[in-house]
Amino acid sequence: MVRGSYDDGTVTVSDRGVDLVRYRSVTAAGEPHVDRLALPADAGAPAGRNLVLAGAHDHPWHLGLFFAPNYVDGVDCWGGRPDSDDQVWGRAVDRGHDFGVDGDSDRVTIEQTTEWRTDDTLLLDDERTVTVDTSPDRGYLLVWDQSVEAPEPRTIEGTDLSAGRGSYGGFNVRFRREMADGEVRLPREDDPEDRTGPTGSYCDYTGPLDGRKGPRDSPWRAGATVFLDPETAAGQRWFVAREYPFVGANLAWGDPLELDAGETARWRWGVWVRSGRPDRAAIERVQEQFRSDGRGAGR
Repeated sequence: MVRGSYDDGTVTVSDRGVDLVRYRSVTAAGEPHVDRLALPADAGAPAGRNLVLAGAHDHPWHLGLFFAPNYVDGVDCWGGRPDSDDQVWGRAVDRGHDFGVDGDSDRVTIEQTTEWRTDDTLLLDDERTVTVDTSPDRGYLLVWDQSVEAPEPRTIEGTDLSAGRGSYGGFNVRFRREMADGEVRLPREDDPEDRTGPTGSYCDYTGPLDGRKGPRDSPWRAGATVFLDPETAAGQRWFVAREYPFVGANLAWGDPLELDAGETARWRWGVWVRSGRPDRAAIERVQEQFRSDGRGAGR
């Protein structure tokens, strides 16, 4: 039976003795994040192995599984830290959080309100609901329902084209280094080029564990499929990197998102965590469960 526990701002979700998800709602990092996204109890020998990396030396602001806009009215809410230099940085500050186990005992739901702000300016009000659902026949499904509201007109950008940089910003998964050089699949495309902004309703990443190069269905291969909700997917494109394994659903690839004062934007993502390499039919079955649970979502 799925369980949730709380300790000093951190919610841990476990199932059958395995800690699956650890959500840091209060943190000294730039924003709340998941620093543990582990293989489930049905994964065999690798059960409980964490798949994500938070605070990597190459990108300290990559925080496992997390949401972060890139630029809000030109303020960088993505890279660096507020005290790293003289630049003004945006960060998410906790304004309240809670969690509970659903009555059917296969889900834990975490709710949090934050503010994206600098020391002096409120950039965006932020509300998110993170649900860990252990009902799939294989693995588990994490659903992240995210909304932001602009206190006054705001522009959210997913890239800095003038600087020639890539398109970070949005909903992101940074996998562990041992999973580098893995396989990326979209619904109609295998192995898209890195960082090119491909499109599709899901992006699957499968990589090796412990350096093992076994067959595709080996338990020593694992990963996650990130789903876009069809009603909130407009404008999103995938940012993919393999040498530091990373998958991100970018909110505004090259096209800024303009919000009027009081306007809310909402997105919903799913993350299916499992061992092995699933075939597309298995991915689509979980995708349909994700879509069915979110009927009526919108912006």
